[in-house]
Parts: sequence; structure tokens; C-alpha cells
Amino acid sequence: MRQGSGKSKRRPADPAAAQGAPASASPWVTSAGFGLLAFTLVFAHYFPADSTAVESGDALWVCLLAILAGWAGWWSASDGVTVAQKSPVQFSARHRRTWIPDLLIFAVAGWIVLASWQTSPPGNLRMASNEAWWWVAAAVWWTGARRLTAGKAAIRRLLILIVIAISLAGAVEGLHQQWISLPADRARYAADPESVLAEVGIDAPPGSAQRMAFENRLNDGGPIGTFALANSFAAQLLVGLVLSVAVLVRSWNTLGHLHKAIGLGGCAILVLTLVATGSRSGMAAGVLTSLAAGCISLNRAGRQNNVKDIADPQDSGATHSSETVSSPEDQTRSNKQGSWQPVVIGIGVLIVVTLTAVVAFGRGEWVRQAPMSLAFRFQYWRSTAAMALDHPWFGAGPGNFQSLYERYREPSANEQIAEPHNFLMETLGAGGFLAAALLIVWFLSLLASQRHASAPENRHGESNPNETLDHQVVMGGFLAGVILCLMSRWVIGASPAIEAVLASVVLAGGWFVAMRAFVQVELDDAVVRSVSRVAIAGLLLHLTVSGGWTVPGVALAGWTLAALAFPSQWVPRSAVSVDPDSRSSWNHPRLAIGVIGMVLVCGIGFGSIRPVTQAARLSRQAEFSLMDGRVDQAWRLLNQAVDADPWDFRAALSAADASHWRLILAAPPQFGGDAQADRVSDASAEVQRRHQQWKNMVDTTLRRSGVSPSVRRVLAGQSLHVYQRFGFADDLSFAAELLNQSTAASPSHQWHWAQLAAVRQAMGDQAGAERAADTADTLSKLGNNYQRWLDRQFIYLPKVVGDEANFGPQTAPASEVLQNLLDENAVSAKISKSTHSDSQPES
Repeated sequence: MRQGSGKSKRRPADPAAAQGAPASASPWVTSAGFGLLAFTLVFAHYFPADSTAVESGDALWVCLLAILAGWAGWWSASDGVTVAQKSPVQFSARHRRTWIPDLLIFAVAGWIVLASWQTSPPGNLRMASNEAWWWVAAAVWWTGARRLTAGKAAIRRLLILIVIAISLAGAVEGLHQQWISLPADRARYAADPESVLAEVGIDAPPGSAQRMAFENRLNDGGPIGTFALANSFAAQLLVGLVLSVAVLVRSWNTLGHLHKAIGLGGCAILVLTLVATGSRSGMAAGVLTSLAAGCISLNRAGRQNNVKDIADPQDSGATHSSETVSSPEDQTRSNKQGSWQPVVIGIGVLIVVTLTAVVAFGRGEWVRQAPMSLAFRFQYWRSTAAMALDHPWFGAGPGNFQSLYERYREPSANEQIAEPHNFLMETLGAGGFLAAALLIVWFLSLLASQRHASAPENRHGESNPNETLDHQVVMGGFLAGVILCLMSRWVIGASPAIEAVLASVVLAGGWFVAMRAFVQVELDDAVVRSVSRVAIAGLLLHLTVSGGWTVPGVALAGWTLAALAFPSQWVPRSAVSVDPDSRSSWNHPRLAIGVIGMVLVCGIGFGSIRPVTQAARLSRQAEFSLMDGRVDQAWRLLNQAVDADPWDFRAALSAADASHWRLILAAPPQFGGDAQADRVSDASAEVQRRHQQWKNMVDTTLRRSGVSPSVRRVLAGQSLHVYQRFGFADDLSFAAELLNQSTAASPSHQWHWAQLAAVRQAMGDQAGAERAADTADTLSKLGNNYQRWLDRQFIYLPKVVGDEANFGPQTAPASEVLQNLLDENAVSAKISKSTHSDSQPES
């Protein structure tokens, strides 16, 4: 009746005025934006682009969706605004508080984009641009989402539920991995390790460091959900845990017994999976911020016993008369007694579940290796800081951290990391000191705006006449995302077992349906803002020592919560009015927003998505051709892939590999000669032609890849393989040149020095070989890591084997290949030490 009376009081629209008014596109654009918000959150969960996948272009579709959703938010904000304050001074202050964080985050993204151009070369422009697009998409997403959801209290609560449901679905899949998938994979690997390695595309001979690393990850690793790394998965889980605890505590007094069990079950699943990941930082951040979120939800509870019990409407109606006659003192006492109950129960359940999970999944090395793990982080951060000091303006640039980091990696550091395991250091590495400083100032501006936004006069209203349609659109986008993403994973063969999919959908969907009504009543907008800030704090605490700041599957939920925690202080007219007079025409801000949106969409579509997808499609076709033994067809397809994306080096590297195989297989039987005499010019015309084709593709790869030592390692291996087949001295010299470059770019990696020592010895440079072997031996003993030992480093034999090379390159452990050099170095060291001792005067 109240809604009906509200509609009757609204001034009727003038038909003539409505007919003459320009039609506004804001309603459907705003609705599309809400649908894209939900769809993109689901898409980022099932296709998170973890680890180095962002650099490879796997996140470009997520970036496009994020840009479109954020653009819709900006478009809706251009439809006029309304503010609570009428004072020009207050209006101006509010204007500044809204725009300063926006300008700062766009400044960070813009500087990262500039860094991608300035650092390529020596970096790779495709990898740099792929990651730069994520920074742009994140800025557009956050600024647009905080406008799109401004004044939409029910939508903001619904987004909280969606984030929790996504985390819960991932947790269920993670438990399936922990209890079913991983044990089955371990048993299959124990029965036939070679087939498993071939299935995942890893070339790792028995006893090699690569095989040991794979075995350690398989046997000791925990669930990863849809991600590539456990720490990234833990980031998603801790966000869901914090929010679910807040929802449970806030709604406890209005929940029925069944709904309480469902809420507690969801929290238990999240805790169990979080502990199973083995992420120390994720577990610590999750527990601490969950307790904080529960306390905040409790302290803000003022109407817990005044709201009718949704689950038991009959009981609520039966007790209504008794509530009306109770004294104020009784009501206050009841509220106080009931308010602490959920916290006590929640803390107890959280402790019990955590201890149970630690006993079930925890390992003793969790505690023992924690100091060592933290020491590794300090190694990463010192090396990143040293790199930034040498490149203060732009750092390594986006997407090129791993290549440049190897030059600064400490000799005792064991890991070749893709990012520095710290969100601020990652920003420093991607954009230099200015990008890191801008990010810090952005955080400070948000903290400053929080003080003003929490004032009562700055709170947005709780009602909105258009919110019912928007609510349905969000649900539609959410369901469409789940259905389409599950189907897509099944089509591409990335879907887990059917029971895992069904369990995740049923349990997460059941929790969503059970808790939805309570959240819409119990979670007021102040609580939404508060728990979102706590969840962000937990996420950043975890990302301070683990995970990746630029992984969409991790970061997108964080950016969404940041939009809910710090909403725009401007509310679009469409959020508070449906009058035809509120429709705006094509004004200058809207025109600018439309043009900028078109530029961004066309830029990412034609400049990145189109070439990357074309090159990837052709490369996959070439891979299938290679599996069937059609090397020539694969080579032609890879050449097309190289032309399809003029910035990418991966297709060129694959084409170089196919070219070197075409060269080896084109030689007549028994072809090969003395390593010091034979030249390419001595070969047949066909061998010369294919050799030149291979060298041309190698040059293309080197030109595009920048200073990457890993690319030079692969190309040096190809050159040595060709040398093993033909014995061309030029190929041996070229391998030495590549290894000289790789040791300069990665001076702390023992493999490069060991391979260089073997090549120098084959070329007759005995002194240089001894120096390289001594360096390799020294590096292999640092860090107390058996994977670095020389008997784990398989290097190419620099000798001619003729037809045997047709079956693959000949390799052996470096400890065997360099045995004479290492023995000579040991003897020389003993002689030097003895001579030094004899020369000392007697005391």
C-alpha cells in the first residue's frame, strides 16, 4: 500500500514533453552493466588467468568484459546526479572526494601503459600490452562499479552474496581435488610417470630438476580450484570466508535452525579448503579478518531482535503480541544477550573447524618452514628493489618482470618467480617508483574519503524504484555466467569430474538461495561497506607475502569489494527517479564517455584480442599437426601465426622449433662431419635452405623476445641439437653466443653456466670452460636446494652423433659431462690452498 501511495503521489508525466524529450539509453545500459558485473565475476572465477597467463593474453576477454561493465557505470553516472547537500561548499568537497581516487587510479593505469611502451624493448611488447590492459580494465571496472552501484543498496548486498557463492563453489571443487582428484593423479603417476608427463607437456628425464619439481608439486601440493597456484586459490577462499562469517553473524538471530546449519556448513567448507591449500598467509589473514568481520557485524547490529524471523513467519506472528507489551528494558536486555551469542558460537565453530582442518590437512613443515618461506620473500623484494633502482621510472614494465628479474636474482635464491609476491612490489616492478607512489596515494585518498563517507549525511538511501529490474538482471547475468562457463570448460576439456561440478553447483547454489532473503533484510549498507573493507584488508594482507596482484580471478573480487566499500558520492538520477524529465540528452560528458569507451573497446579488440586469438588458434592447429607427424604443415601454420601477431615471440619460438626439426629430418642418412671443419656451405642445397629458414625464425624470436634468458636457453638447445646432427661449427659458436647472453641475463642460474662450460670445452676454450664450470658448481651448492645440484641439471652434449639426433637431442647430467673440468678445478683449488699454506710464515 505504501508503494502504491508513493506512485500516486508522483507527478504524472506530460505526454507531449515525454514525446519531445530525447530518449535516454541509460536504463538499458545500466541494466546491461549490472548483468555484466555478475557475468564477469563468474567468468573470472572459471577462467582466472593465473600465474603468467595474463602476460600470454588469457585475460584479454576478462579485460574486455570489465571495460564494458565499467563503461556502463560511467554512462549511468553521466545521466545527471543528485546530492544530499545543497551547499556549494559541501558539493565541491564531495566532488573532490569522489574524483580524486578516480584520477589517481587512472594515473596508475596510464603510467603502466606508458611503461609497457618504454620498456619494450628490452621487454616483449605483446606481454607488456596484455598486462597493461588488465591495469586499464581494473581502473575502469572499479570507477565504473562504484558509480553503477551507488544508491543501489539491494544490488550491493546481492553482489556480496555472489562473491560468497563463487568462493564456495571453488571451495567445493577444491575439496574434491583434495580427497579424490589428487590421490587419483598421484596413483596414476606412480603407475606410469612418462605418460603423465607427456600428457601435461613436460619434457623431464628421470632424475632431472624439472621432474623433481613436478613430483614435489604433485605429492606435496594442495588443491588449486580453477587456479594454477594454491596461493591464488587461497586468496579467493579467504574473501569468501570473511564475507560469509559477516553474513552469518549479522543474520544469526533471525535464522532458523536449518539456515544456521547451512550458514555454518558454508563457513566450514571454506575453512577446510583454505587449510588444505597449505597457504600460511591465506589461513592467517582469513582467520584474523573473519573474526574482525564478525565483530564489526555484531557491533553494528541494532535491530536484530526487532526484525521478524523470515524463516519462521508463524512463530514471528505468534510472538508479536508479546513483543509489543515487553518493556524497553526487557528489549534492551534481550538485544544485548542475543547479540553476543552469534559471536561466541561463531568463534567457537571457527576455532573447532580450523583445528580440525589443520589436523586433517596440516603438515609439520607448515611451522618449521615458515621462517624460511618469509626469508625467500625478502630475497624477492631485495632483488625487485635493486631492479627498480636501476630502472626507477618504469621498472621492468608490465609483463616483463620475470625476464629482467633474473639479472638481479640473488645467487642463493632458488626460485625463478613470475612476480615478487607482494602487491606493492609488483606495482613497483611494473611501473617504477612513480606507479608505486601513486598507488600509495590512492590508498590514502580512500582512507580519507572513508571518514567523510561514514557520516550520516553522506549515506545513500536504501530504496530505489528501479532496483527490482536491476536485481533480476544481476541474477540473470550470474546464472548465464555459470551456465556458459561450465559449458565452455566442458567443450575445451578443462572441466573437472562431473560429480565435482554438480556438488559445487548444488552446495553453493543451495547456500545462496538459503541465505539470500536474510541478507537482503539484515545487511544494511553500512555493514556492506564495513565488511567489504575488512575483506579487502584480509586480501591485501595475504597479497603482501603471496599471490599475484594482477590475477583477474583474485583481483576482480577485490576491486568489486573496493567499489562496494567506497561507493561514489554521486548518485545517478536514474537511481532515485523514474520521471521522464530526468532523462538526459547527449551532453558533452556523455559524448566523451561514449568516445572513450569506443576507443578502449576497439583498442583491446583489434590491437590485442584479434591478433592474440588468431596466433593462438593457428598454434593449436600446428600442435595437432605435430602430434600427427606432419612437420611441414605445422611449420606453415606456425609461420602464419608469426605473421598474425607481429608482437608475439611465442609463435616465433614454436616456429623456430618446428624449423629446426624440419632441418634435422631433411638431412640424408649418415650426414655429419668434423665439428671444426664442416660448414653450412658444405651441405646440400636443401639443408642450406632449411638451415637459413631456421636461422631467420631464430632471429625473429630474438628480436621479439627482448632479454629473456629462458628464450635463449631454448634457442641454444635447438642450436646444439642441430650441431649434434650435422656438426656445423657455426651452430656451436652460435650456441656459445646465446649462452653468453643468457648467463649475463641470468647470472645466478647454474644450468646456463654448466651448458656454457660444456660448449666452451668443445670449442677448445679450456680456461673459459673451467671458469664457467666453477661458477656452475658454486651456484649449485647455494641455497641448500638439491634441485640445483649439477646431477639434476641435464645439459646438451656438444658432440656430433649423426642420425641418433633424429630421435631427439642427446642430454646428460652436468655432473657427468663436466666431471673432468670439476676434478681439475678441485685439484687446482687444493694446490692453490696448499701453496698458500706453505707460503705462510711459522708462528
